[in-house]
This record gives sequence, structure tokens and C-alpha cells, in this order.
Amino acid sequence: MVHRNTHTTNTHNEFGKIPDKTPTNKQSEVYTIAITGNKITRNWWGMAWQNKILSYSDYANRLPRARSYVRTGKVQELTVMPNCVTAKVKGSHEHSYNVTITIDPLSKEAKSQLISLFTEHISSMHELLTGAFPKSFADELLGGAHPLFPTDTELHLQCTCPDWACLCKHVGAVLYGIGVVFDSNPSMFFTLRDLKLSNLMQSTIDEHLDFYLEKAALKSTRHIDENAITSIFGEL
Repeated sequence: MVHRNTHTTNTHNEFGKIPDKTPTNKQSEVYTIAITGNKITRNWWGMAWQNKILSYSDYANRLPRARSYVRTGKVQELTVMPNCVTAKVKGSHEHSYNVTITIDPLSKEAKSQLISLFTEHISSMHELLTGAFPKSFADELLGGAHPLFPTDTELHLQCTCPDWACLCKHVGAVLYGIGVVFDSNPSMFFTLRDLKLSNLMQSTIDEHLDFYLEKAALKSTRHIDENAITSIFGEL
């Protein structure tokens, strides 16, 4: 639970109402963000998350400072849980602020349709985690009827810094940091969206298994009549 000081806590609620409690989950993982090279993200899941952030154009003026923060290692103790991320971010004077980002959970209907979508297009865990899938499938994930990536109204942002802007640089840095986590460990994206990879892949395996079993059960129509066999090989 993020500590809130009524004098200094900044509740960034432009994205929607902030829940009263921070979700907790034993399956969370904690990261310290470190970036090497010029690019913040390189792989499909990390870049897709980063591009989603950049699409929130109202906050473009805050993102350069946020990028500087994430590049200089100010994002620490970033914890990914189902529908929630928490982190500590060092300020300009080495004071750390607590950031909490919560995401509206996917509905049961959305989860069911996403599982069907994955089953139809994904054949292996490697393909899923590396983003080696058709563009049409990627487009569905990003903006289909039930997009896997959250919209701006589904994000709820909170920071204990005194900046009352909708998106402070500390929250922005954590948003970038989340993309870095997805870049190195794409499975954490599914943890955040509360989707179990085992369920996704089991559905895919079952679907492919049913297909091959049905195929094996079909009787071949390519058979040779007994009279034809006799004419070719004689009496056996």
C-alpha cells in the first residue's frame, strides 16, 4: 500500500478514479530499471507499451523529463502485480517518491475473446513472447474489440510528489520503466493484465491437438481395390 501524506501526496486522477486500495499478489516481481544503449525498448512487447504511452499526446511535454529519469536509474523497486504496478522514484534532490499505477481489470468476456484470439493465431510460447506474429494479430491486440493494452481512461496514476500535474515526471518514468520490464521479460505483461500464460498456451495446445486428432481419425480415400492389387502383384 502506498503511503499517502495529505500535505504532499499528489493524486493524478485525470485518467479516472483512483481505487482506494492497492492490489496485492504473491506472484509479483520486483525490478530495478537499468538501460543500456540509445533505445529504451527493443522488443515487440516493450515497444508496443512505449508507443501506447506516446499516444497519450496530452502529456507529451512531461515525457522528455520522464525519459531522463528512467535512463539515469531513478526508477527502483518497480513491482509488477495483476492490474497494478508500484515503484519508488528518486527525485532531483535524492528524495524518493512512491508511485502507484493501477489498471482496470479485463472483463471475463474480454479475457475469453482474447484467449480465442491467441488460440487462433499463436502456435508456440516463443512466437508469443518474441512478438513473431502477423500484423493483423498485433493490430487486434492494440486496438481490436477487446484490446489487450489499456486505454488512457483505464489507467489510474498516483504519486506522493508535490507536483499536481496529471502526469508527473515520476509517474512517466515508471510508465517507461514498465516497458523496459516487458522488453526483458514479456511474460510480465500477462501478469499485469492478470492473464495466465499457462491458460493461454493450454488453450492453444488443446486446439491444435484436437485438429490433429480429427485429421488422424479421417479415413483415407486413397485406397487400392483388391482386384487391382491382384492384377498388379498376382495372387498373394
